[in-house]
Amino acid sequence: MLNFFSDYPEGYDLTMVQTSFIKARKNERGKWLPSVLTMVARDNNTGKKIKTEIEDPDYEYFIANDGVDTSYHHFMISKENVHPVICKNSQLLQSIAENTDNVDFFNGNRRAGMWKENEKLHTVNSVFFSDMNIEDHYRFWFSKKYKNEYHPASKGFLDIEVDVIDIAGDFPEPGEAPVSVITYIFNNVIHTYIYRESKNPLIKQFEEDWEDGKYINELHDLITYVVGGEEHLKKFHIDNLAYQLRFFDEEIELIGAVFEDINREQPDFLLAWNMAFDIPYLIERIKNLGYDPKDIICHPDFKHKQCFYYVDERSKDSFAERGDYANISAYTVYLDQMITFASRRKGQKALPSYSLNSVGELICGVRKLDYHDITLNIAQLPYLDFKRYVFYNIIDVIVQVCIEHETDDIAYVYSSSIVNNTRYAKVHRQTVYLNNRQASFYWDNGYVMGNNINKFKEKKKEKFPGAFVADPNLASDRSKYVIDGKPVMLFNNLIDYDFSSLYPSIIREFNLGPNTQIGKIKFQFENLDDKENEDIGQYFIQDYVTHDSLNFCHKYMGLPNFEEMINMIKKIISTNKFETEREFKEYKNGELVDFDEYTDEDINIVKMKMAAFMQTGLKDEPFNIFKKHDTVKDLYSRKGEK
Repeated sequence: MLNFFSDYPEGYDLTMVQTSFIKARKNERGKWLPSVLTMVARDNNTGKKIKTEIEDPDYEYFIANDGVDTSYHHFMISKENVHPVICKNSQLLQSIAENTDNVDFFNGNRRAGMWKENEKLHTVNSVFFSDMNIEDHYRFWFSKKYKNEYHPASKGFLDIEVDVIDIAGDFPEPGEAPVSVITYIFNNVIHTYIYRESKNPLIKQFEEDWEDGKYINELHDLITYVVGGEEHLKKFHIDNLAYQLRFFDEEIELIGAVFEDINREQPDFLLAWNMAFDIPYLIERIKNLGYDPKDIICHPDFKHKQCFYYVDERSKDSFAERGDYANISAYTVYLDQMITFASRRKGQKALPSYSLNSVGELICGVRKLDYHDITLNIAQLPYLDFKRYVFYNIIDVIVQVCIEHETDDIAYVYSSSIVNNTRYAKVHRQTVYLNNRQASFYWDNGYVMGNNINKFKEKKKEKFPGAFVADPNLASDRSKYVIDGKPVMLFNNLIDYDFSSLYPSIIREFNLGPNTQIGKIKFQFENLDDKENEDIGQYFIQDYVTHDSLNFCHKYMGLPNFEEMINMIKKIISTNKFETEREFKEYKNGELVDFDEYTDEDINIVKMKMAAFMQTGLKDEPFNIFKKHDTVKDLYSRKGEK
């Protein structure tokens, strides 16, 4: 087992708070710096947070013992049949090559610059538990060494305002304009930081009035009104707010004071709505002011500092799919509250808007402060009514607080990361957290997880066939609601099975895990090659579950389809040769009608009734009970009639 937090014995009451990984990189002088894994945990006996920074961290994976059958890929394997191998994470692939007689393969790819090819070493059948992300890997071993139990998390909230009066475009580029106001709320204290912009004369008057105590009651009354009264203040647990407004001559001092407070108070999570604006903007603004963001934003305790915000440009317009994350060396986790909100509700219908105003009104009935009675342009607001501008910023953060109180999204995110040993950036990614959860479950039951070999296979360029969707008309009437004596397409006690997604409950119910597979349906049609015969199994099952008996029997058993059956009947009638002694009679208005006189519409009716024959058991009955005006109900009622 990997060694970390050596001052704390195994079984101690520690809970994981944060992991971050810095890849090996070059410094300003061109010298390579080692990769660093940082872990932050909470000592639940003292309430304090601890951290460790591991340079060039180790990685622990497993190799099958001699004599163990590795002629096929094991989904999991007994711990007794493998032995651990510990190596540097930076040398993981090389270690696998050395332990599986694949050194030539590894070196050949390295000389050719084909580093990606060496990842296929994870698919070697004798290799286990080598493909987990390094952060999740350490979360896994942490959970096996310490209690790692969930405890409620503390949360801070942040929003910034930017003075954009002088910018050329409609929206500022990161770091382009001065940061004028920032509000940070933690433990019911509203910290508001204000830049004394020299070109705005309204700021001085606002500061004097605030210092004289003119606006505290007004601000409190405004917050009370916005949230919906005193009862709602209590409901959202903001009935005992304290107000701290601070003014700064230098913009960098303002920004520095914000992060000094955050790093001193160490909330478990720092939330901003659409953080992809706030944090990248502050990082670039610090650079433009001539400072290093790592010195301003990161906690001074950290030796290896990292300060960046990753914006998932590939899914930028799909908030539920966004993979944004902050890598900031601190005791606090920085999360985008908007993305968290959208990601948690991924399976629901997307909202028309994920703006703070729209979500606030929808979730908790709290809206942003309206300023449109003063101006339609937010850029002009601080120069027309600076008090409204400051209050607007504060109310934005109040709305964030109310939303989180109603949703408790962070509790879900935090508990999920602990239970599933998954980093926050992937806590909503089902394929990631289920795999991590599975690895932990198997380990606790005496098994080591195999690698996911599918993610290292070459991707096929051709498209896969679409998912099978059953015909709802084939559903039994027994599950349908009956209106005016007729079954309608409304169902009671409906169950929708989606085996392809293999949700855990389905895996348990039907024993469908890959480790329980014992065979595969294959066919030997002479007119198909081996690959086609192998693939047809999926279509066989799809056709079978539709209960379309005629089509199924025609396709796989060589029996006649509808058209062929009708042609057979027509042939029998035209030759006056019957397979039974009974005549086939079709009545219309009491007269016997020649089958050859049927129209196309008539034949379609025959098709429908032939299907009814198959399902009612009338297929063995005499044809002379088959009347054109019959309904399916009539056929059922005369089942067995001679």
